[in-house]
Amino acid sequence: MGMIEIRRRVIFGDGGSGEIPKEYQKVEYIECGNKDAYIITDYLSSNTASAKWGVSFVGSIPNGEKCVFGWLGEGAEQGFYADFYGNKFYGAVLNSRYRGRITVYPDVVYDCSMDGISLSIGNNKQSPEYTGSSNTPSRLGIFCANKYDEPFWIASNMRLYYLNVFSGKTLTASFAPCYRITDGEIGMYDLISERFYTNEGTGKFKKGMDV
Repeated sequence: MGMIEIRRRVIFGDGGSGEIPKEYQKVEYIECGNKDAYIITDYLSSNTASAKWGVSFVGSIPNGEKCVFGWLGEGAEQGFYADFYGNKFYGAVLNSRYRGRITVYPDVVYDCSMDGISLSIGNNKQSPEYTGSSNTPSRLGIFCANKYDEPFWIASNMRLYYLNVFSGKTLTASFAPCYRITDGEIGMYDLISERFYTNEGTGKFKKGMDV
């Protein structure tokens, strides 16, 4: 399992512009490459969850499922996740489902948002295609969907620039890409819970430039 490091600091602001502790260096993005690299956090989404994130694919978009973040219940209609099948986006926000109407391209950074009313990926917008069934929230995966504490739809060739999760209008998780200065360990720091999450897979994360 990846290491979780708990910090005893108070972070003010909305999280998107918050500061990480001096022991860590924030970077432009983290990249999961083409190997088994992912995180399963301790964050549990609420029944009114929504999210904003920045994502891109490097060089090419692999076939098959590639999850940016999320968790799954028994089926794809149950859960909270952002996923790509090939170059088409699929996602769910508990009771709302989005299916394959928006196409993305490699080497383009997309600012995205998703709630129960609408989905935005860059300049493209979509309403939910249908209503699914809800399920008890599980811990949120990054570069995978967490399904009963196992990684599902593990991503590849993907970069994540930021991830903010909301409960209603309240920011409840704000994951910033960074590395630990002492040993160079790359991961995501949650500005709200003050935890540093590292890779739980057999592959390795890559990182962007210091910011």
